[in-house]
Amino acid sequence: MAAQTQTQATQEHFTSYRPRCWRADQPLAVLHQWYEEGQDTGAWRHVDFYALYVIRGGRGIHVINEHPYPVRRGDVYVTPPGSTHSYRDYRQLEAEVFCFQAPLFSDAELDALGSLPGFRDIFIRGADGQTGGVHDVRMHLSAPQYHDVEHMVDDILAEARCAEDVSVIVVRGLLFRLLVYLARAHAQPPDTPTGTPPAGGPIVAEIFSICESRFTEGLTVPQLAALVFLSPSHFSEIFVREVGVPPATYLRRLRLERAQNLLRTTALSITDIAQRSGFGDSAQLSRAFTATLGITPRDYRRRFKV
Repeated sequence: MAAQTQTQATQEHFTSYRPRCWRADQPLAVLHQWYEEGQDTGAWRHVDFYALYVIRGGRGIHVINEHPYPVRRGDVYVTPPGSTHSYRDYRQLEAEVFCFQAPLFSDAELDALGSLPGFRDIFIRGADGQTGGVHDVRMHLSAPQYHDVEHMVDDILAEARCAEDVSVIVVRGLLFRLLVYLARAHAQPPDTPTGTPPAGGPIVAEIFSICESRFTEGLTVPQLAALVFLSPSHFSEIFVREVGVPPATYLRRLRLERAQNLLRTTALSITDIAQRSGFGDSAQLSRAFTATLGITPRDYRRRFKV
């Protein structure tokens, strides 16, 4: 889909479920979202359907039920009926969105999904507006997991383009398979190997593992590159190709997410939170927090503290 203007983007969303985007006889819509660059898309409310988001590239802030979530390639999450959302400060943000109502699946299938330990944890909560409902899991896929999910998503999109009647049944089955995969992957311990190695090979998996496990140490890009025996320029080239953003941007978002969680769930001082999140001091945290999320750490804590 070509880059959308705000008006075009608004037309791609709907307040109450209407199957504009695929088959009129199925409670399922398949959307490709592309936002080139901008400040705010304006808000929508999903009255009566779920939406599964798979972020495939770029970056931005997804404001869901008034809470700002930085999103990037590899993030996967589901918003329940009643959710309001908008995109803010986005750049080349690309997402596949699968909007569906519960009747898409049988009662037995819904029960089976609900029985999986990781299923409910891929949902963004707080649609009722209660502060305590903020949920920041937003499953972030490892490199091998993203490789698997990308193939599953492409299979769904390819089948959705088919005109055959049987494609309705196939898409439904492929979406169910994707939801099961995500629930199982989320329930696995972080170090459990899953899926197929990513296209970039073991070096890409090692880069992701180091960034995800050591981002609080305040390591610089040259230091990270040295850990995998690459030059800083080659490291950055691989990183941008695989993640879609520079490594410094990715690390800053990991640190901001840790700071958000600590602000909501602890009574630690801003200085302590800055240090535990990988920022040098409270001033550095405040600058990054305000520039990215549009709110100060103290205001964020007052608003979203559990």
